[in-house]
Amino acid sequence: MRRSSHTIAATATQIFPFSNDRVEAIIQNTGANPVFLGEDNGVTTGNGWPLAAGAVLVLNTSDAIWGIVAAATETLRILETYDK
Repeated sequence: MRRSSHTIAATATQIFPFSNDRVEAIIQNTGANPVFLGEDNGVTTGNGWPLAAGAVLVLNTSDAIWGIVAAATETLRILETYDK
């Protein structure tokens, strides 16, 4: 298991890279505004999946995840579980 914290800005920021060994990722938005999530650095506030302030998202994926905010910065807490 790996814990981390990421500050997400108004430019696309990689939250975690692709990993064949990751089986689950839990993302919590501890900020005051939504963070928009996507699969690459092309994520925008218009095409990203909105993660509301205080919300938690559980993903069963090995894919890379990126985030962006409309303005300023927000903080995400991440918990990743690996197969190996």
